[in-house]
Formats: sequence, structure tokens, C-alpha cells
Amino acid sequence: MRIYTRKDILHTSQVYKIPLSITQAEDFVDRLEKTFGYLESFKKKKKLIANLQPLNHPSGLINALREDRIQKSLRKSIVFSNTKNFYKGYFVCPGIFHEN
Repeated sequence: MRIYTRKDILHTSQVYKIPLSITQAEDFVDRLEKTFGYLESFKKKKKLIANLQPLNHPSGLINALREDRIQKSLRKSIVFSNTKNFYKGYFVCPGIFHEN
């Protein structure tokens, strides 16, 4: 892991024209090191779980979903019975594309 210094941060801020004080650069270095340390912990955890087997469903269910089958559709009068907003067999909703 590379250690970033205040000099690196100040140089980068000058290259990208970001105004940064010395105290801000020091704070940034501290935060950056903490972030890299946290990310480094994932590498250790990845090594620990590399040999684990995937967890199966605890109840032993294989397929809890019903089978797809063709069946008769609902009548349009039933489908549109709870709405006033329909037109030619389609639901009508507020528009999302508007020209200014």
C-alpha cells in the first residue's frame, strides 16, 4: 500500500487547481490513509472466505415458485373497474416527458 504524503496532496491540488490549505491537506492525508486501511481489510477477509462453500437454502426448498401455465385473462371491465383513467384499453397516468 502506498503512503500518500501532504506533499503529494498539495501537488495534486495544484495540478487540478483546487485551493487547499496545509491543514486541509494533512486532514485529507489522514482520511485517505483510514480509507485505504479499511479497503485493505477486505483483502484479508477475501482470503478468509475463499475456501467456504456457498450457503444453501436452510429449509431445503428447491423451487418454491408455481409453474408457468397459460390461463384465461381477466375481462377489461374487471381490470379497469377501479380507475377512471383509461383510454382504448390502456391505463392513463401523468406524463413524465414535457417540453419546456
